[in-house]
Amino acid sequence: MPANQPFWGEVVNNGATYWDLIILADLEFVGFATVTGGVSRDVQVNKPKGADGASLTDNGYRPAKISITLNLVQQVDWDSFQNDLLPAIHPRRKGGPRTPVVLTHPAMNVLGISRIYFTSIGAPVIGKDKIATVKLDAIEWFPAPKPVKKAAGKGKTKANPGNAGVVENASGFDAVYGNSPSEFALEGIGS
Repeated sequence: MPANQPFWGEVVNNGATYWDLIILADLEFVGFATVTGGVSRDVQVNKPKGADGASLTDNGYRPAKISITLNLVQQVDWDSFQNDLLPAIHPRRKGGPRTPVVLTHPAMNVLGISRIYFTSIGAPVIGKDKIATVKLDAIEWFPAPKPVKKAAGKGKTKANPGNAGVVENASGFDAVYGNSPSEFALEGIGS
């Protein structure tokens, strides 16, 4: 199980709670953030024709889909987004895939989600209240599954993702308590 996460009502600075803050790629975003998503399993329902009931086949854990909304309220929020966060999550280098980043937010960390791969980054939208919002979509990242070895003579095996990529006992805000988010460094990821 992941480590306990902070309570959403605990104010940490300038009226913000841990649930308003987010750390992506070891960078704390200065503005306010909202994070949504959840975990699910790939379950196949096998219902025989003309009969009641069904059998279930559990095909394993599905990568979670995560949505992040960043609220840019002040100039410092905008500067943090464009100068620090955006280059870290969307590097503009030629060739090769982008790399997953570490996500630190209690809503996802309590579910064991700590590494994500961005699938879309929206342009800032300025609301009537003069607050800019940026929508980010991501998918949970897992290392490639390793084949399960069977005893000799049993034939080829299928890959088993198990709980690959789930960070056990990862506190979403260890950085606040003195530990660096880089403890969750992505070994073997990137170029």
